[in-house]
Amino acid sequence: MESTKAARQKQYRIDNKEAVKAKHEQYKIDNKTAIQAQKKLYNIANKTAIQAQTKQYRTDNKDAIAAYKKEWKMNNKEKNAARDSQKICCEACDCEVNRGEMYRHKKSQKHLANTAQIQK
Repeated sequence: MESTKAARQKQYRIDNKEAVKAKHEQYKIDNKTAIQAQKKLYNIANKTAIQAQTKQYRTDNKDAIAAYKKEWKMNNKEKNAARDSQKICCEACDCEVNRGEMYRHKKSQKHLANTAQIQK
């Protein structure tokens, strides 16, 4: 009896693949917060195992990851250059700085002096 029921369920999934997929998507939408809470609890409970698994994956696939990053940088070179050259205003000292230079600017003497002045 069980084998025929399982076979019917499998056949139903095959025949109604789109309907089943839509049903799963609707379930995800309807129960988004509950699913997020379950994922968060799982991640907290299994934090060390997840970290160990991630570390192992990264060491095993170090070359593939480096190749992917290199390819991504090459494919997005113009987009990254445009973003880095975008001018933004530093909130602490009202300097206009390129987005790519913001990290270096925050270490500069001018920025540190202005933030110290503001904190006084």
